[in-house]
Amino acid sequence: AAEHPLRWAEAQRETGGRMPYIYAAEEGPRRPRRIVQLVFPQLTDPKAAEQDRWVWPELRAGISKIQGFGLFPANGGAISWDKLERPLALPYLGKETEVESASQARVLRGVLGGCFDLCRCDELRTPEGHCWVQDGIYVTLRSTREAERDGDTVVRADERLIQVAVTPDYDVRGVLHLYEGDEEVCYMRAAEAAELLHLPQHIFAILAAHAEDEHADRNFSTHVVQFTRRAREHLLVNAHPMFRNSAFIMGNANEPFRGPPTLELEERTLPPLEDDDPLMVRAGLVQPAGARAAFELFRFEFPEVAEKSAYFLTKRDAYPLGEELSVVYGSSYNRTYTTWGHPGRPLAYKVPAETYADGTWKTADGTRNEDRTAPWAKWPVRVPGWWNVEAQPLNRPAFKRSADGTITLLPDLPGIVKARKQGLDGSWHEQRLAKLDALFLSWILPELQQAAFHPTLGFRLATALPASERRDFALHASVLDQGQAGGGSGGAHSRLIPPLPTSATLQLAGLCATDRLPPPAATEDTLGAGGCPSRQPLQTGCAAPCPLASPVTHPPSLAASVPGDHPPSLLASLSALIEPAGEFALPAELTTLSMADLRAEAAVEEATTGVGKAQPIFDTEVDE
Repeated sequence: AAEHPLRWAEAQRETGGRMPYIYAAEEGPRRPRRIVQLVFPQLTDPKAAEQDRWVWPELRAGISKIQGFGLFPANGGAISWDKLERPLALPYLGKETEVESASQARVLRGVLGGCFDLCRCDELRTPEGHCWVQDGIYVTLRSTREAERDGDTVVRADERLIQVAVTPDYDVRGVLHLYEGDEEVCYMRAAEAAELLHLPQHIFAILAAHAEDEHADRNFSTHVVQFTRRAREHLLVNAHPMFRNSAFIMGNANEPFRGPPTLELEERTLPPLEDDDPLMVRAGLVQPAGARAAFELFRFEFPEVAEKSAYFLTKRDAYPLGEELSVVYGSSYNRTYTTWGHPGRPLAYKVPAETYADGTWKTADGTRNEDRTAPWAKWPVRVPGWWNVEAQPLNRPAFKRSADGTITLLPDLPGIVKARKQGLDGSWHEQRLAKLDALFLSWILPELQQAAFHPTLGFRLATALPASERRDFALHASVLDQGQAGGGSGGAHSRLIPPLPTSATLQLAGLCATDRLPPPAATEDTLGAGGCPSRQPLQTGCAAPCPLASPVTHPPSLAASVPGDHPPSLLASLSALIEPAGEFALPAELTTLSMADLRAEAAVEEATTGVGKAQPIFDTEVDE
């Protein structure tokens, strides 16, 4: 450790400050041994903080068009992205959690997803003569005699535990029971689980709130890669941006929403090659100057790269600088969307998209181009998100820092909590509505206080009459008159006119004579000198004044087609429905000329076209 700054200065001098790479050998189970270029970050200063300690001149984290930050190639190092000589291997670095089996790794991923319940040890069912002891990372039930014989650590009665499903499912609640021999759940110390997974106190609090349906869509497993290093060595590597480590740049790689990924995630052991290796000799290559010294600095702080680790490998020979690099994280990754080769599992309810202050993610002119006015978000020092107490979403904050520096978990929006309960606990129909609820407007529209809503007469008549008698169109008065003239009281078109409802029907619909539509245009003749008389009610005791009503004479056709005695005011309103002002009217010649007149005009027009050029305009066939 004392020689670390000296070696750093030596590496800086040999590499010239450019990002180094080193040739390594890739050995796969079903592929021949080949040479890859192992790219690693450059140490800026041994005394620098984690957010400024490492730099990747060949890569950059920019604003993604998919979500949040994305991984992009950068120009300025020792590699040309527009023409790659060898496949590139990019190490996936992050906070590591090592366990003994794949089931333990699966359980811990369930904890990162918030699929657990908090409890105390004395709340568990403990048979007489038994106690709860520490067994690896678990807390198990054993007889008191066996625990004393083996020297097991007995868990205190007030110890806070977490109950996790052995086979956790995404976005579900834990199991709230345990019987002897039951293997559905397991128990762990809450403090030890948080320490194993590198969870701060406020992040563990929001994950524990999932059991109460609070912030259940927010989890900490979005940047986790799981792989097996040895038979009894399984690892979880978390490169979440909350850690603000400049070496964890691979965590910004998103999964593609359309098309294949540009990188592939592999588990590889990539040892550096010597210059006299047969692969290097056949390819005529030697290690770059200073590559070994720089790689030793990198391996000094990340010794896992000397063993089997997770890498992103390039799949093409050329990458444009503006193209976002994408990767698929495998089948064990919990996703709510569908990506290349892996279907997603959407949430059982809808949540609103997070909104941030202007200029947080986008530039001042509304674009996402970092070459212009840069936005506030900058990886890894300023990363907006629900986990960042200093940059919370405006519409749905999760945390709040008080004056004394403590972090408080805020309650979730009541609508989202209700939707999750409905989506998980409701019936089939309620679960379906929970998914569709966010796709529509509110089912109940608020009534304006300044302008109350009064249903029109047409609306009430349309809802009071049977469906078979409703009409969504109006007929012109001339058509009504012709129909009445040709067909007596009923007429040829009387079936198109909806009959007036009786008093009983109007009473059932809650309608009286004071319910009105806007009257037709009033004139001096209709108003008269006495102003606007009040309209008489249909029902006794309902005599609300109508200052806009006016006695309008209804057409004879309407009076003849409507049986019974009805107030003229109601007939006037129906006249306005059937013959509204400003409706389209047929030309006069189409309503006055007879068939003989039309044939005569057609014959005259044919004769004026000239000799030998006459063309039939009117078809003489009767059936046509």
